Amino acid sequence: MEKKVEIISQNLIKPKVSHIESFNFSALDQLSPLPHYPIFLYYPHDDQESTNISTKSQQLKNSLSKILSGFYPFAGRLINDNTSISCNNHNNDDFGVLFIEAFAHNYNLQEDILLSGIKTNTCGHFVPTLDSLLQTHLLIVQVTFFECGGMILGCWVSHKLSDATSISTFINNWASTARGGAVDAQLLQTPDFKTGVKVFPPTQKPPPSPFTNLVVNEQQLVSKIFLFDGPSIANLKTKALSKDVPSPTRVEVVSALIWKCVTVSSKSSYSTSYLSHVVNVRKRLVPPLPNGTIGNFLGFSLCTKSERDINELPNLVTIVRKSLLEFPYSKNGTKSLNWDVALDPIIENWKMIGDILSRSSDIELYHFTSWCGVPFYEANFGWGKPKWMSIMELYSKNMILLMDSIDGGIEAWICLEAKHMLEFEQNKDVLAFATIK
Repeated sequence: MEKKVEIISQNLIKPKVSHIESFNFSALDQLSPLPHYPIFLYYPHDDQESTNISTKSQQLKNSLSKILSGFYPFAGRLINDNTSISCNNHNNDDFGVLFIEAFAHNYNLQEDILLSGIKTNTCGHFVPTLDSLLQTHLLIVQVTFFECGGMILGCWVSHKLSDATSISTFINNWASTARGGAVDAQLLQTPDFKTGVKVFPPTQKPPPSPFTNLVVNEQQLVSKIFLFDGPSIANLKTKALSKDVPSPTRVEVVSALIWKCVTVSSKSSYSTSYLSHVVNVRKRLVPPLPNGTIGNFLGFSLCTKSERDINELPNLVTIVRKSLLEFPYSKNGTKSLNWDVALDPIIENWKMIGDILSRSSDIELYHFTSWCGVPFYEANFGWGKPKWMSIMELYSKNMILLMDSIDGGIEAWICLEAKHMLEFEQNKDVLAFATIK
């Protein structure tokens, strides 16, 4: 029988308590890309749980309305040439989070998706992709129920409002409200929409987002998922040990191995290879900001290796570690990220990555983002924790996203030119430490 996903209903979920104020973007929000990004959480049926679909749907909608009172900008609309969000929904029927309920006919979540190795380009069935909806709504939620009793929660969220840490904080607060269970203080953070503007006040004429320079679909690109399980990562850490980095992290060793193998696979004529890594600025500020600080708090480490550098794991891990320690690379030598002086070095850091990205068609650049440690797998709405978390197919050349796997390993979502992907997936080191999902 034909497999299809049917839209059952669409509702605008409004905050239970309305707000009249606007949310002004920080300087880093201004620099962040405008497009939305997707998050998918997969919940197989729990045999110990018997809540019907109608009750689950209503529970999700009621709890979403409750938490939007605190996370009110998620229900707002972009105004003033995308420089702020209007949150005044008293007399506007268009305000709110779009909540879509869907049903997957003739699908089995466990057998057809989780066990079959879902392809990166099939996730679009479980969240709407109409441009008109994405231009209107800052957050769109689609809950897809399955005949087997399972559920997929799909979210489209605007990057102007939220980085991965922010949307994880939102989802975990929503989940806790839905299940009415015990509160985990480490997961549940009071949302703070004010501090970002204090530390990084907006500029009158912000420069364009550097991510407009990403190479998108210029060549035939292929996205694949590579799983590094826990034992493989432990083995990698042992092989990466050195005098300079006696205790490498799992993100460092996986990043270094991928960098080693992609540069071999590309057979590049460039004498220098660049690696950038997204940095969570919240942890680097003095004092640090809690994860409940909503917005975009991102910077970029950057490192290079030349033909003269040894293309082996210990050396590459040392290069990656050095770049993270040297962040944010201020020209005047200051590395202080005290709140009162953090703006200039971070803006300088964004300009640096913008310059590199503007030359991405002429240099060999690999752009890494790590969501490892972002607690998406803790989001329990009352029917158990998700068994998998995913995004949609990557669309930019040489982009790599690292995410936790449920067993403590790392999933690397990698986008390369097709000919380079063919070489990469046959690399002996890739075969030794990773499996293709």
